[in-house]
Amino acid sequence: LVTSHYANALVCEQAEKTGTKILPKQLASEIPIQVDKINERSGSAKAPNKVDAVIVDDNKHFVDSFIFCMFAEDCVVDPYYHPDHFLDNVDQYPKDTKIYLDHNFANSRLTGIDIAKKLYEQGYQYLHLLSGDAFEQHEIPNYLIVIRKNNLVAMNEL
Repeated sequence: LVTSHYANALVCEQAEKTGTKILPKQLASEIPIQVDKINERSGSAKAPNKVDAVIVDDNKHFVDSFIFCMFAEDCVVDPYYHPDHFLDNVDQYPKDTKIYLDHNFANSRLTGIDIAKKLYEQGYQYLHLLSGDAFEQHEIPNYLIVIRKNNLVAMNEL
């Protein structure tokens, strides 16, 4: 991982968990990079990453609880803690992936409704908004299902 955030505790923690090495951005031009294997699909779209669901929420404790309570042990759920990181990687998921979006992100100008609109325009079909907010009917597009964070029991019905 080449980053200017190499000293950030969260970045270091995540890198350690995934076995990722960190290279400070200012040293990137000094380190030779060798490609060991060329991807046979080079130049084409990435192979779809089939998962049971994707959740995008900046509250790690909520995400962990959500996954633990709402999905079976053998389910594969990809968590994202920042909407931009998710949007940078969304192309790896098939259009029928269930996607759960927080509505209010503390670290982004995007809302869950904004992201859902982008995803819908790209062809994603199963979009859910996780929020503690109450919405008027006209505020929510018809392609988006709202799940109140204080009523996650409704998840089991979807």
